[in-house]
Amino acid sequence: MKLIVELDGIILNIKPPYWRAYRDAVADVGLAPTDEATFWRLLRVGADFGQMIRGAKPRQVEAFQIVFEGHKEKDANVALATAHELARDVLAQLSALGEISAATLGTNILARRELLSSFSALLNPSIEQLNQLTDVGAEQLRALARGHDKCVVILSSERFARAADKAELPSVGIAGGAFLARRLSTCGVRVVFPDLNAFACSFKSQDAKLVEMGLVLPLSAKMMDRGLRRQVDRGADQIERRTQRMRRRGQRGD
Repeated sequence: MKLIVELDGIILNIKPPYWRAYRDAVADVGLAPTDEATFWRLLRVGADFGQMIRGAKPRQVEAFQIVFEGHKEKDANVALATAHELARDVLAQLSALGEISAATLGTNILARRELLSSFSALLNPSIEQLNQLTDVGAEQLRALARGHDKCVVILSSERFARAADKAELPSVGIAGGAFLARRLSTCGVRVVFPDLNAFACSFKSQDAKLVEMGLVLPLSAKMMDRGLRRQVDRGADQIERRTQRMRRRGQRGD
């Protein structure tokens, strides 16, 4: 099986670079930023850019949109991204099922490769291959899937979802980045989870849709090798323990 994973929003936490890019872009057009919680709420629901900058005139909104996209791809801002706390466990679980390739819609591919290199000790298995998707993303996804009996795309953005849908590849959406679950659901995504935590927990709960897609193997001695079964069980248990620790920290307000 081939597993194509969108880098931004799944493996990488995009909130720090996006927030910095927003503040820099607003400053460039000479207006005041909104607060961070409002920015993320507006971005995730797909609000007009004009709602993100108070008192902006149409020409300022147009200028903001251009510079915002530019700031997101600056080396210093890309470097602010962090590896998601559950990324290591999820990647380990997926690697038991097949070959993983990461892909990004971002234009600064070199900065992302350097960032992944710095995370090599944190991500096991590490991401060896990073592909850049362009306007012909569907063709690129088909090329990545070629030669494999099955391919599943795991994504977090609308553009990536539309490319997977056009390529006729089954996809799983993780709505923990810049897009709400309902936005991904309208783009042909077969199943959508609210965040990476929920996706991680689905391995343990034997989510029926993921079993159907082959992402979760039915835990039956007749259907899988004992060694692989132990590997799947171990990975699911690690994910569950880490998720519980994250929830406890959140309840304590750490």
